[in-house]
Amino acid sequence: MLSRNNYTKVGKLKRKFGKGGEFILDLSVNFDFFNIAGDTLFLDLGSGDLLPVFTESYAEKPPREMRVKFTDFFPNIGIEYYLDKEIFFPKNLIPEETVDFHDLNLVDWLVLDEKIGTIGHVIDVLFHKEQTILVVEYGNNEVMIPLHEDLISKVDIKKETVSFKLPEGLLDL
Repeated sequence: MLSRNNYTKVGKLKRKFGKGGEFILDLSVNFDFFNIAGDTLFLDLGSGDLLPVFTESYAEKPPREMRVKFTDFFPNIGIEYYLDKEIFFPKNLIPEETVDFHDLNLVDWLVLDEKIGTIGHVIDVLFHKEQTILVVEYGNNEVMIPLHEDLISKVDIKKETVSFKLPEGLLDL
């Protein structure tokens, strides 16, 4: 089995589709991971261990779903076994320029500042109409940091870090 530390979640198997081992994958990213790595995805067995699964076919179902058929689908296990399982993709295969990090699951990512250094880990992401805000554990407090391109200096998907150039006093609010 593989550890999920080197993988990013791309979605969750939402429901079955048809009778031939097809599923609807509820996407949590908006980059085309199949064009990057071919037909291999990784299924979380629930213990944090990942099992490679190979796709026979797939088709986009806009806006945030994909129909996927696995070649190694085992109908004798039962369709319910597969439902609600998370699907992962290797981080090292994701080119930085293909990802809009706003669509990544940023919870547990490490937040850094160019001057201060480590601020803390993201504990929640608040989505508002005009702004996305990271809620970050900072010492014994929670701080809110706007996820704005003018404040972001670097995003490292593989290390799950986001670095900011924060204005003076933001962490004191």
